[in-house]
Amino acid sequence: MAEGDLDISTGGVLAVDSEQLRDVHDQLIRVRDGIEIVPGRLQNASGLAGDVGREFAEPTLVLRMRELSDEVAQTCASLMATIQTFELVEARLSGTPLIEQQRDRPWWDWLGTTRWFRDPTLAERADDVIAEWQFNRTHPFAQKAADMGLFLARSGLGPLSYVVLAALGRAYPALVDAVGRGVIPGHAPLAPKEHSTSLHVTTDTRPRPPIRGVEDAVIRMQMTEDAQVSVETYEMPDGTSQYIVYIKGTDLLDPGQPWDMQSNTDLYMSQQESASFAAAESAMRLAGIQPSDPILLFTHSQGGMIGTHLAASGEFTVLAHTSFGNPVQAVPIPGVLDVPVRHKDDPVARLAGGGTAMETDDSVLVERLAFPETDIRDFGMRSHHLDAYRETAALMDKSPDGRLDDLRAIIAGFDRATLVTARNFTADDPAR
Repeated sequence: MAEGDLDISTGGVLAVDSEQLRDVHDQLIRVRDGIEIVPGRLQNASGLAGDVGREFAEPTLVLRMRELSDEVAQTCASLMATIQTFELVEARLSGTPLIEQQRDRPWWDWLGTTRWFRDPTLAERADDVIAEWQFNRTHPFAQKAADMGLFLARSGLGPLSYVVLAALGRAYPALVDAVGRGVIPGHAPLAPKEHSTSLHVTTDTRPRPPIRGVEDAVIRMQMTEDAQVSVETYEMPDGTSQYIVYIKGTDLLDPGQPWDMQSNTDLYMSQQESASFAAAESAMRLAGIQPSDPILLFTHSQGGMIGTHLAASGEFTVLAHTSFGNPVQAVPIPGVLDVPVRHKDDPVARLAGGGTAMETDDSVLVERLAFPETDIRDFGMRSHHLDAYRETAALMDKSPDGRLDDLRAIIAGFDRATLVTARNFTADDPAR
């Protein structure tokens, strides 16, 4: 579904459930079977009418019912071909042999699978479905790069700038896929690495209102510019506490702190515990978060990688993780609602390689082309900035798409808090 220029999906290759399609197919089969018996009954009625000397317009009506029966039968056949294509795609993506995938179905379905899954035409259709998904996830970025090259060419830098940027735009997704670091396995721990980070905390004892939506989360991240991690404590009526954790992105302007390019390299390329990851984890524990306390995560850029690994670690009870411009995505983690928000023209978000190809109820992908019109600010990666993601967050709050209802329900649960306070954390690393 698209809401304005906002695209909301489950993120994978397929946008439908093949089991639901099978239910529709079974219902159509029953309709077809019911229609098929009508011509014979009409002919019987015609014969009875002739016996009593009455006219019955049998031929035209029988012909139409037979045509209708053929149409329904063709629809059933087309729908089954679609189902088989989708199930072959699912089998390829999951790595589960198709025969194994069918074992829970009736024996006649299982035996039928042994015939159709070897059909070369079916394999071609499955290839086309996957190829279309790959094109759709890479084309907007490639087109944006070409537009930026054209902008430079028209600005007097010559046609070579267009050729170079257009080529880079096409090659970039392939390079990301070749590196293979954009999708991480669920519950895969980071390799340990020693760090000497220290934390500085500022406690804001002034009560603040509960969070109101996704845009409000981005605003709160922007309001705490000096903090790399901000933890809001929500004291609930039953005496328990819940938490919302905000984790910032890379800071290249402040040397000697953990949110730098070295941490990006540790997290993305080496899949090691970065200094920023260690600092964020320490900040959460220092804020009083216990393993069983419910947490809602909002993160940006490098913070998205940190949040993804925190959710995947199982060390905390993460209800949902909404990330903006996250360069990675985890294979769906059961029980953790993952909401990656990506701009199609954001080169950092494209490092996730389009995300996972599998459908899941625990993931909702929100995408948007942030800046359709190209200008000089695109070279400063404006599509990756929180200001741009704030606009997308506002569209999310306004969207009627039901796939965002689970996130809205989780956010609404924090509205019951009797008191909301915040602690802001900054970190440094003397070894840097």
